[in-house]
Amino acid sequence: MSQKRVAHLIGNGPSKEFFENNPKGEVYGCNFGTEGIDHKAVFIHDRRVMRHILTHTMRFDTPIILREKYTSDAKRAISLKLVKEANLTYLPGKIRTRNSGHDGMVFLLKYAPEKYEELHLWGFDSLTTGMVDSDSKGKIDGSNPRQTMVPRWISFFSSWTLKMKEKGKIIILHHNSTKAERVA
Repeated sequence: MSQKRVAHLIGNGPSKEFFENNPKGEVYGCNFGTEGIDHKAVFIHDRRVMRHILTHTMRFDTPIILREKYTSDAKRAISLKLVKEANLTYLPGKIRTRNSGHDGMVFLLKYAPEKYEELHLWGFDSLTTGMVDSDSKGKIDGSNPRQTMVPRWISFFSSWTLKMKEKGKIIILHHNSTKAERVA
């Protein structure tokens, strides 16, 4: 019997501190990722993250999965030797969600070459508590987590998990150190 391909996606909410790579899988992050965790790649949805890298001439060695509309910022970061061109992957244009975490979910369960069958979500507190609390505000110039986006995120998440459930995918939403909810 073959093992399911597992991915973990770590958001920027406080509950990401409970991350455990169990079951064992490949780990992805959002924006700059989580310090102390080896990420296979991070999803960058917001131009502010690329601009922060450029403004602070910040060398960033973690592979990045980003939107094509940020190509000019990415090329500038490459020319400044802040990121390596080989570390860039662009999201398919069909992915048009409203945050990095959702970009990541869609990519990992639908478009990733690895064909993941099970996805564990950590640090997505807006989906578990309804409150936006993100460490991005302290790490990224101009970051402005918006509470008003929560209803839209929850609506997208609900419809996406339903589609993934119909396709036989598994999604586990981790709330804290003890509560994990299978949502698909």
